[in-house]
Amino acid sequence: MAYIAMRLYRGVQLTDSAARLLVGYARRRAGRKPWGVLGLDIYSGGGETLLIARPTAAVAVHIADYALPALCKYLPD
Repeated sequence: MAYIAMRLYRGVQLTDSAARLLVGYARRRAGRKPWGVLGLDIYSGGGETLLIARPTAAVAVHIADYALPALCKYLPD
């Protein structure tokens, strides 16, 4: 399994979207395609931040045609 680990400078705080952007940039700089779906673990402590990113499987949901009417009765009006 491939992963990316980054140690960020003191005082740097990351949002989820900024972390995703940073990981995509790192992959492109390495000559690789960005991951479509990725998992992020962000740890902060002692003024520093550790970012660990890894690819994850995309979640797909398929609803059968015959189940749709039954599910619609639970939707709010």
